[in-house]
Amino acid sequence: MKKKAQIRVSDKTLQDLRASLSSLPPKPKTEHCARDTVKALSAEILHATTLGYSFADIAEHYREHGVEISPGTLASYLREMKPAKAKKTPIKARKHAQPDVNRLPTSSVASAMPTLPRKDQAEDDHLIKTLLVRDDR
Repeated sequence: MKKKAQIRVSDKTLQDLRASLSSLPPKPKTEHCARDTVKALSAEILHATTLGYSFADIAEHYREHGVEISPGTLASYLREMKPAKAKKTPIKARKHAQPDVNRLPTSSVASAMPTLPRKDQAEDDHLIKTLLVRDDR
């Protein structure tokens, strides 16, 4: 069997390639995976559930538009997007825990933290809670 000849690249070609690759503009995304579509449409999906549509109904709607997704996968992707719950400290550990003297009072922390403007945050929270209640059934 014959060995392939090694490709040799000059320093000039290497520099040209580096400059060319460094100056490439971002390539626009034209296709999305199912997880991305659920993320992008999460508000609409949650709204549909408040109108009485099940995940099976919504998955069928996806299929009608050429996107194959199961109701379970749809629910799973939505659950991934909800904020993780903080673990509770066991009662015994809380009773014996020493107070953190370096901790700022809650009001100072809240006022020091930047807030981002969020349209309809309360509505989003309500929809997520509704989804979680429906999902637990």
